[in-house]
Amino acid sequence: MTEHGRHLSRADVLRVARLARLSLSEAELSAIERDLERILVHMESLDALDTSGIEPMPHGFVAPTPLRADVPREPLGAEVALSNAPESEAGHFLVPRVVG
Repeated sequence: MTEHGRHLSRADVLRVARLARLSLSEAELSAIERDLERILVHMESLDALDTSGIEPMPHGFVAPTPLRADVPREPLGAEVALSNAPESEAGHFLVPRVVG
């Protein structure tokens, strides 16, 4: 039972398992039910924190996006580009038809 009186029911656990496409034994369901209950209690403890003066951020830390230098270079050429293609014909990739 969580602080606010909410309890994670077995039906809730079964629904989460079904949505995740998990086939679980009875022992695994019981273990997951306990784990999810602990997670909910922890999340409720975070609700008690005063975050009114904290600006929302997309991530917990700032990490620069690594980018390579945009340097122009010669294109690969059809022969190299098609060298690993399963099928090609007349300088083009051959792919299965996807529309009727």
